[in-house]
Amino acid sequence: MRAIYEILKDYFGYSSFRPNQEEIITSVIQGNDTLALLPTGGGKSICFQVPGLYLEGICIVVSPLISLMEDQVRSLNQKGIQASYIHSGMKYGEVQEILDKAQFGKLKFLYVSPERLDSKDFQQRSLDFPIDLIAIDESHCISQWGYDFRPSYLKIKHFLELHPKAKRMAVTATATPTVVEDILNQLQFKNTAIFKSSFERENLAYHTVEVQNKDNVLFQSLKKYSGSSIVYCATRKEVKRVCRMLQTQGFSADFYHGGLNTHTRKKKQDLWVNNERRVMVATNAFGMGIDKPDVRLVIHYDIPENIESYFQEAGRAGRDLQESLAVLLFEESDKTKLEERVQRKFVEEDQVRAVYEHLCNHLQITLDSGKDVSHELDLLQFSKKYELDLLLTYNAMQALENCGVILFNEVDNSKSKIRVVADREVVYQFQISQPAYDAFLRYLARSYPGIFDQYIEFRLEDFSRHLKTSYKRILEQLDYLHKHELIEYSIKSENSRVDFLQNRKKKKELDLRHYKSLQEVAFENLKQVKNYLNQENCRSLFLRNYFGDESQDKCGKCSFCKRQPKDIKESLLKLIQNGIELNELILQSRHDESQVLENLEELISEGKIRWSQQKFNFIEPV
Repeated sequence: MRAIYEILKDYFGYSSFRPNQEEIITSVIQGNDTLALLPTGGGKSICFQVPGLYLEGICIVVSPLISLMEDQVRSLNQKGIQASYIHSGMKYGEVQEILDKAQFGKLKFLYVSPERLDSKDFQQRSLDFPIDLIAIDESHCISQWGYDFRPSYLKIKHFLELHPKAKRMAVTATATPTVVEDILNQLQFKNTAIFKSSFERENLAYHTVEVQNKDNVLFQSLKKYSGSSIVYCATRKEVKRVCRMLQTQGFSADFYHGGLNTHTRKKKQDLWVNNERRVMVATNAFGMGIDKPDVRLVIHYDIPENIESYFQEAGRAGRDLQESLAVLLFEESDKTKLEERVQRKFVEEDQVRAVYEHLCNHLQITLDSGKDVSHELDLLQFSKKYELDLLLTYNAMQALENCGVILFNEVDNSKSKIRVVADREVVYQFQISQPAYDAFLRYLARSYPGIFDQYIEFRLEDFSRHLKTSYKRILEQLDYLHKHELIEYSIKSENSRVDFLQNRKKKKELDLRHYKSLQEVAFENLKQVKNYLNQENCRSLFLRNYFGDESQDKCGKCSFCKRQPKDIKESLLKLIQNGIELNELILQSRHDESQVLENLEELISEGKIRWSQQKFNFIEPV
């Protein structure tokens, strides 16, 4: 299928596919319901972008994160590919314009959230789209047995039923065999082709290090291993502290978390990607959609809550296939702290119901109404108003989201946007009749090419600086021009946003059945993380087996494998003390025969053991 190679070369600049990519793409084009499991850095997006370009119509991509949509759409647009996204922070006019483009074949890719697929308006409009492919990204979110279950994903199958002729595929980086089975069942895939790349990262060494002082080990690791690095911390407070500490030690470091506004996050991300900052200290909000190939070191300063997220975050190192390192630092007390952190996430059901009722009252939502309505929410003000603990409130909001009641965005990730809706002659006449707005309108036309044809992102800060006036005056001018039907615009908010996914119910009727299941999954995940830390075996082998790989080969480079020569000698000396035959020694040592023989020779040359009367015997020190 030569055409897909031409697409790969022309749009993505590659002359060959990575392992499994060609087979996955061919399967999709041939019409198989395709599930692709590719580890982080394995090129998941190309697996639906190439067939999306090959097929004649539009590709609908279902994605759970606004930031991920924005990154991929920006990347496609830069390649000259027509792509757009729809999310809850956009105004009605913006959404309708994008839907029009989709309907009349002016888009190749449309990224949407799973919640959007459940919208009656979107469903109706989509019937007129020339949809050839529906791709479900991060498909593990559909399984309640997964680490990132999202109830909204369960409704995707209804959208698939609306478009039975569209080709279908699902992709994910992390899924256990149980989750894989659940994905196939929930999406009702038939004639399924499953492609699973090895979870082995041959160039990546996994180290777990129990320490007394994390800061010192962090310094030494960053000094010893050069190159671009990520340090993951559990909380925003810890992120800032560790970043400041590294900066005082002379490291080129910056910090990143989900509470920063879009512009600040983009600026920090660009500095790091362009190697103007060496170390990024971040929460798990950082990394999704970032394809920086030359990350040499990923350090987890705190223990992650599940194996899946650890594997994904650690896997951001060494995507260029060069030798890289993933280090997990922990103190014995961290295990208890992690357990307490997980426990705090699950507040009592009665408290979840109480927060729900307060939320509905606060936003003035009446019974049997509110579905598909979006609201801004100052979480701190809300908590104070009802005398609620802020952390409890936050966790209750997360519980409501996990049960499919609301969609809770901590901050609104949407950007301020503007478009001139009047034609150029009307604008020109307005400038003549209203000279006070001449400079403003000239600045729009000069600084934002395309503003007469589409919505353009902008920042109030830029307007204020160029026009030398206050934010208040800028907002007044925007409002005036909007009232005179010259422009449409939206201003981003720094508040949280709550989208109601169902009408208000009485609190006792609230369906929280999934909540208990999620709690069970969270504690099972915690158990597996502890198993990983306590494992007396190859770290890479544990991770591969966790995701269903049956290989028993040790990696030879993780923290366990690296210390094996010393450990083998110590275990052999203990077995030899009372004399033992060779075959019995090999059997009891549980090590490879070649390793045992090699270490026995070293122990003999060191004068610690001797071979006598068909047995190895321990030599007592003089």
